Formats: sequence, C-alpha cells, structure tokens
Amino acid sequence: MTALNVVIEYWKPLHPAIIISVALVVLAVINLWSVHAYGEVEFWISISKLFLCLALTFYTLVTMLGGNPIGDRYGFRFWKDPGPFVGSGLHVIRGLFSAILWSAYA
Repeated sequence: MTALNVVIEYWKPLHPAIIISVALVVLAVINLWSVHAYGEVEFWISISKLFLCLALTFYTLVTMLGGNPIGDRYGFRFWKDPGPFVGSGLHVIRGLFSAILWSAYA
C-alpha cells in the first residue's frame, strides 16, 4: 500500500490516508467476492509483472547501448583498452566472483 501511495503521489498529490483506504477497500472486495475473482486478479497481476520485467530489461539494454536521446553508450563508457579482464587468471576469477557476490546480495 505504501508503494502504491508513492507511485500515485508522483502524478497527483493526495493525502496518503485516501489512497491507502481506497486500496484496502478494493483489496477487501476482491478477497470477499469469490476465490475465482481473486485468482483471476492475481493471475493478471502476475502476467503484468512478468511483462514489466521483460520490458524494463529491454529498455535498459537499449539505453545502455546508446538508444537514448543523448546517444551516449553509458553502459560501456569505461570499457577501454586493455579491457575488463586484466591480470592473471586468479585476478579474473576473483573479480568475477566478487561481482557475482555483490550482484546476488543486491
């Protein structure tokens, strides 16, 4: 409910109590209506989340590769000679392991 409040306040500032109350009433109506309605709503919300994840991944890829209004390839701004894999094999493995650990933590 708090995330919904933040998103709605971005476009139209309303009192948080109004947004949260309306969301709670809608959620209660969906839960009390029937199991079929609740399942259908959950299904479509899940599908929309999957499409949103795919769309944002594609958007990020396009903008990182220079498909932004500036035309800057900021995803590869620091990819210069000699490249990301410099050093002995042990340094490369330690660097990859460190990057995987930090990304998994995030």
